[in-house]
Amino acid sequence: MAQHNITLNQEEILELLQDSRPDAFKNLLQESLNGVLKTESAEQLQHISCSFL
Repeated sequence: MAQHNITLNQEEILELLQDSRPDAFKNLLQESLNGVLKTESAEQLQHISCSFL
């Protein structure tokens, strides 16, 4: 299993959690998962471009 490092903006997290909105955790999780998907897609594109060389 691959390991991913995700940088979360502390101010954005605190803002989401302080608003006490019901979707705050959903938004935080969505941002994290989008970061994982972005990293994985970049890795896949790099592997594809290397295979053509």
